[in-house]
Amino acid sequence: MNSTFQEFSEFEVKDFAIKFPGEEKHSICGAIGSCEETLDAKTIKKKYKGIESKTRTCGTGTGELKLSLHMNYQKYLEIYGMKDEELKDGVYAYGQDSMHPVFSVTEKVTDEDGAVKFKAYPNCTVKRRNYQKGRKWRRRCRRD
Repeated sequence: MNSTFQEFSEFEVKDFAIKFPGEEKHSICGAIGSCEETLDAKTIKKKYKGIESKTRTCGTGTGELKLSLHMNYQKYLEIYGMKDEELKDGVYAYGQDSMHPVFSVTEKVTDEDGAVKFKAYPNCTVKRRNYQKGRKWRRRCRRD
């Protein structure tokens, strides 16, 4: 059986798992939702006497995931660095001292025909972006 996809358009995230450094395995923390992936690329141009002789485009190994899904609240607190032992139980804070830890992400993704694909992002952190209309949060991932 050939496992190469001839055509695959991501439609839905079925399983979403996170693993922090020091943990043995990924813990499933997301339910059905969607994920938009943007990978960064760079173009290298080789010039000879001022004339382009060769052009190559390759990936940089970085990119962004924009997730829209329900997830485990305790894992949400961990990825945003909102757990503080000094606060009472059930009270969480986000501020200048909140450090976004590095974690890895795995996903089980399906397309509209039900074909399944597994994806992994081994080096992720949460990145904040400011927009003119409100704030959106994105997870910044880097493939090693």
